[in-house]
Parts: sequence; structure tokens; C-alpha cells
Amino acid sequence: VGIDLGTTNSAIAILRDGVPIVLPNRHGEPLTPSTVAFLAGGSVVVGQEANAQARSNVPNTVVAAKRFMGRSPDQCLIETRRAQVEVVPTADGTGVAFRLPALRGVGDLTPEEVAAHVL
Repeated sequence: VGIDLGTTNSAIAILRDGVPIVLPNRHGEPLTPSTVAFLAGGSVVVGQEANAQARSNVPNTVVAAKRFMGRSPDQCLIETRRAQVEVVPTADGTGVAFRLPALRGVGDLTPEEVAAHVL
């Protein structure tokens, strides 16, 4: 199994008789948008459904979480300004996290935690 967790889109492939085959998502598409939306009540939607939420649920929809992975707050200044969600330093100050209104009381999510929903 090969997984491409892309900044914009993600894909999964397998090798069958030495030939790579990209597996379609549940919509029959080879690529899944790497977008994750968090809804009131704790539901999470990914991909095309999350892209739709990007217009109506802006402060709870994370686009391009990968751009923030493994980077300090200082290294994410441009991305933080472009982000439509609130980006905050982690408690230890070495990374960033997303503070989403839908998760109030639950805590902030790191980029890795958000990206895990895509997988």
C-alpha cells in the first residue's frame, strides 16, 4: 500500500502483479481533497464534503494542514496569515495547532491530528 498525503489532494495505491493501481475513494475519484471539516456535535467530514464546508463552515474547515506539519510558529507566519482557521502555538511553543469553534472544550488539534482524518 502506498499513501500520498498531499497538501491539496491525497491518494492511496496498491501494487497488483507489479503494477501500481490507485484506489478510488467512495465517490469513485482517484484523488481525495486533503480538506477536513469539523461539525457541531463532533462529526468530521473529509474530502469533497469538507470542501463544501469550506464555504459555509469556514472557521472549522482546515485546508492544507500539511503546510504546518513539523514547523514552528515562526516558520508558519505566511501560512497562518492565509489560514481561514485560528492557528495557535502548541503548549510547548515548538509547533502550531488549530483552534476550532466546533471543538471548543475539546482542545486544539495539531496538523498531524487533522491530517490523520484524511487517511
